[in-house]
Amino acid sequence: MEDLSPRPGDLEPFPVVRRRAIIFLLLWPILVSLIFKNTPSNAAEAQIAPQAMVILKANCFGCHNEEKKKGGLLLTSRVGLLKGNEDGPVVQIGKADQSKLIQALAADADPHMPPKKQLSDKQISVLRNWIDGGAAWDEKALATFGKVTPLERLGSLPSDYEPVLALAMSPDGKWLAAGRGDVIALYDTASTNLTPEFAFREHRDAVQSLAWDAAGSRLASGAYREVLIWNLESHKREQRLTNSLIGRITALKFSPDGSVLASADGLATKSGILRIWDTASWTPTRRWRSCGVCPNRSKR
Repeated sequence: MEDLSPRPGDLEPFPVVRRRAIIFLLLWPILVSLIFKNTPSNAAEAQIAPQAMVILKANCFGCHNEEKKKGGLLLTSRVGLLKGNEDGPVVQIGKADQSKLIQALAADADPHMPPKKQLSDKQISVLRNWIDGGAAWDEKALATFGKVTPLERLGSLPSDYEPVLALAMSPDGKWLAAGRGDVIALYDTASTNLTPEFAFREHRDAVQSLAWDAAGSRLASGAYREVLIWNLESHKREQRLTNSLIGRITALKFSPDGSVLASADGLATKSGILRIWDTASWTPTRRWRSCGVCPNRSKR
């Protein structure tokens, strides 16, 4: 009769498998923690650091940089952030509500930061979550924010994006020009009809500024890196000015005799430039540059 009893080597693999399974089960929680320790739980968390960088650069770097360093506080690097100011640390990692930086953002804070504006609740929430999450530093986001984008690379604005960011009344009071998104709409002030009489649409970005000449025959409109001159008799574009413009055109003004046009552009948190254009040739003749963080700027 055949001997069916197990031989010594027949059962050896099973204890090995069992031991490996036990080891795997014991190590599984550790493996999971290692896998997910540095993995953002969702897309929003992954964007906290870049968003915090944008808020700091736009609202804090102007005063707390290597040149100014107001209050002894440097915020342009993580080392400076953690070092704090003359009175000690301004950030407690993981404890946003106990951090002086967050406390100074409250509307009733004294001192209040930024000194001349109030951050939105959303911006404060981003900074609070950023500090609670470890205050990671994102040099790439800092370098990207404020970088000049070529006008030709701008995409189209959404068709329903129509915020009114600029208004200008014609000298005779007959026409009201309104920048609605990337459209310049002209309304007859004597009409009760809320529909514009006609509109211009050539800008690639939202219209930021408008100006009439003294005769009311020309209208200048400024958006991102371009100024357009409209002829109100032909209802067509007369000129397109882009020479050296680097940012959004936030202000426009014709001289009383219409011989020159002044425009203001620049980069947020970096500089502002006032330019003078000769309206006979539409060439820039002069410019003045002002900035909050210039290496050669004298200290005050």
